[in-house]
Amino acid sequence: MEDFMDRIKLLQSRRANLLSATKSIRKKIEELVDDKGFVELDSYSFSHSDVYEQDAFGEGVVTGIGSINDKNYCIVAINPEIMRGGLSLANCNKIAKCMERALRSSYPVIYLLESNGVQCGEGVNVLEGIAKILTLSSDIKDAGLMQYALICGNVFGSLSVLVDNCDLAFSLKDGKVSFASPFVLSAKNPEEKCEYPTEKVATVAEFKNKIIAISQILDDFSENEDDLNRTCPYLNKKITDESLIKAVFDKNSFIELNKDFASDVKTGIAYISAFSVATIIFNSEKTVELNGKILKKVTDFVKFAQRQSLPLITFVNTKGISYDENCQKCTLSRVNEFISAYKDVDKIAIITGNAIGLGYTLFASKELNNSYTLAFANANVGLFDEQTGALVELDAECEKINELAETYKDKLDPVNTAHNGYLDNVIEPQYVRQYLISALQTLEV
Repeated sequence: MEDFMDRIKLLQSRRANLLSATKSIRKKIEELVDDKGFVELDSYSFSHSDVYEQDAFGEGVVTGIGSINDKNYCIVAINPEIMRGGLSLANCNKIAKCMERALRSSYPVIYLLESNGVQCGEGVNVLEGIAKILTLSSDIKDAGLMQYALICGNVFGSLSVLVDNCDLAFSLKDGKVSFASPFVLSAKNPEEKCEYPTEKVATVAEFKNKIIAISQILDDFSENEDDLNRTCPYLNKKITDESLIKAVFDKNSFIELNKDFASDVKTGIAYISAFSVATIIFNSEKTVELNGKILKKVTDFVKFAQRQSLPLITFVNTKGISYDENCQKCTLSRVNEFISAYKDVDKIAIITGNAIGLGYTLFASKELNNSYTLAFANANVGLFDEQTGALVELDAECEKINELAETYKDKLDPVNTAHNGYLDNVIEPQYVRQYLISALQTLEV
């Protein structure tokens, strides 16, 4: 009996030490999940540090199943307070077990990340562990299960690859993601900056609300009774991103994703007449020039839409790749990756402004399997914009370029493209919602 009581006291002591060592990260988990909605897995799994010659009690990772708005998620949370969140093989195996549970149970995964890299004393062992994590992350993505990351502080080393593989990554105020530390990057190339596409959130609670809203759309949950036949006369006068979103999507249903990265193009999810859709919206008030960041953003988003079986609606206003030489090198390398993703997703294209050159080819052409293509009556579609067209096709001299640009602009009338069978319709902007609802009903999704 005495031995039994000693074991209980020992357990209580161990539990107290564990909770003390992981207090900060557990608070974040509590803020994330429903009340008493977290079941921890592998509570006493931790590693021995050969460098510090001690058991790393409470180090590394807290894993478990958490309920958010009554939906289960697998949660992986790295504790930065012990060994600065350094990963060991034991940590990697613990993370991997949680990820395997997600695959078996078809649960989305949430990562709360803050780590300065790997524990140096682990050697190649930890590299094998990281390979296991990255492989499982790829398997989870292939299974169509969502992966969310919240960057709570520094995320350096191989975990930056995990962040890049997540469907959506959010960052608290001090969150930073880099494969190498900023000091190493600065020493190698002071001018070079590598931005990871993360979206800022102020609190864990805001991150939670984002997950709930996104999950409802992805799970086809809608109580919206917005009018199917609603028209928006103000679009005939002026088109902005905000007015377009308000006109097209069910009331208050649009959720922008990854808004802090390549902001000339919006990506998001929404409802249209209770259809869950993904959407790409090019800046409505200025014609967008494509660059490497924009193509990365839209390529990743197209892949996301395909994994989630969401039809994609693209509102096109681009004149193709920027003429900047350095920009072209980066952009051209991403074009084929985009085409490979874009051609296989169910999609509708609406030309709201300009679809010029490669901008038309990539986002509005029938040959890239757009199921339905529309253009607003005031859109421009062609090989060149009016000034370039005047120079090239009309052989304008510099002093006459403005005059001949007006002449060339007539060639950009979308009715000409529709006449050749490359557009299904040319419409007044105010009726766009009605046309989209009809088109969505014809898609096999």
